[in-house]
Amino acid sequence: MNYLLVWLVFATIGAQAVYDDGLSRTFYILSAAAHAAVPQPCLNNHFTDITIVGQRVVDCDFLNMTNSTTGPILCSAYVALNNDNSSIVIAFRGSIGYAQVKEEELATILKNQSLYVDHRSLITGHSLGAAMSALAAGYLINYGYVTPDNVKLINFGMPRTGDSNFSTYIDNNVPYKYRVVHRNDPVPHSIPQEFVGFAGTQYYTHISNEIWYNNSMEEGAPWIECDQNESPMCSDQLETDGTNFTLFGLDHLMYFNIDISDYATNACLCTADGNYCTSGVQCCSGLCFNTECR
Repeated sequence: MNYLLVWLVFATIGAQAVYDDGLSRTFYILSAAAHAAVPQPCLNNHFTDITIVGQRVVDCDFLNMTNSTTGPILCSAYVALNNDNSSIVIAFRGSIGYAQVKEEELATILKNQSLYVDHRSLITGHSLGAAMSALAAGYLINYGYVTPDNVKLINFGMPRTGDSNFSTYIDNNVPYKYRVVHRNDPVPHSIPQEFVGFAGTQYYTHISNEIWYNNSMEEGAPWIECDQNESPMCSDQLETDGTNFTLFGLDHLMYFNIDISDYATNACLCTADGNYCTSGVQCCSGLCFNTECR
């Protein structure tokens, strides 16, 4: 797939454009770059003229959880200026615990947007980074950094992030938005619609426009689009039986046949032996495909 071509064509896509699989795969690379300690090499391996203009890494887990290998669990966000299609990229990586980013930290990352008022904001993230990307989209619009038609939001494996007021605000103010779900990924369902917690009973609702790949997400794989906030036609149907979820399995880590964390550590390139791809998938020019390399 020519990702640069998809990237350039995107410059002409309007706010009401339909979901595009190729564009979503491009956003996933942008999301994967947020998992790298230094995102620039990931971006250099896939795009011709994109530069990091800001990065923030914070200890975002209020439970103070740590990984035995890597230490404290961190959240990260970067802002990049893309001159190929006059856009600002904002990508988030959340923690595996409860992600919490202070408002002033978010403001520090997003303030670069005011320098490029004519640029589109392309916002993405995976897992709790996806939740943070939706919050960022609302933040940008609410505080006047951008107009709604200049925000493009595509994220991956997003949990329910807010109540109906939040989801309605995002639905009404971000015309171009898609949350992509891979097969039995449990994270989009990890917070139930009716959640009983420290603050009593709270009600959570997804933002609209789910794209559900009920397959391995190989190139050319079909998807189902559900434009409602909660639809039994997409992955919500799995909530009727918790055994459907692949808890801690590959469906959350592997989108588009790419293991997002390992892929990021290798500058967003797979290797000739297929490392960082789903088992049995070909590595072609640094990307993962089910078919033979072309």
